[in-house]
Amino acid sequence: MDDLPALLRFYRSLSPLVVRAYRPYGYDVTEAALRDGPFKRLAEGDEYAFVIADAADEIFGHAFLSRVRSQEAHFGIGVHQSLLGRGWGRRLMGALMEGSERDLALRSIDLRVLKDNVAANRLYGSFGFERTGELTDAADGLEYYLMVKRCAAT
Repeated sequence: MDDLPALLRFYRSLSPLVVRAYRPYGYDVTEAALRDGPFKRLAEGDEYAFVIADAADEIFGHAFLSRVRSQEAHFGIGVHQSLLGRGWGRRLMGALMEGSERDLALRSIDLRVLKDNVAANRLYGSFGFERTGELTDAADGLEYYLMVKRCAAT
């Protein structure tokens, strides 16, 4: 699988609603942003990621932990609109959390989530994330919860 073009196609296929909730690389994802961001961090051992892909290697979901070397990782997950509400986000997040517990010695994982994204807030809470604060992003004017999961590893 040639991951960079496949991941770029995934990001470019997302609906405006999904992009509003999940845009770790901005609104207009480019090949350079992926190459110099997650692919560079993966090569350097500072990112841990999973994807949902079909038999043709088309990606329909992406979950990642970045800053893993610091042991205080940042989490992100996105699922294609065609899979929303079908449990794929939970499966993808479960695989990422299970794998990270096995492979990484993290102290904590942080994230930020739109306040009005009820499904994501419920999902994150079910995986042990707790709200630690709130913010209104100056760039987009949207309101977010800040959340953290304390990990067993030290």
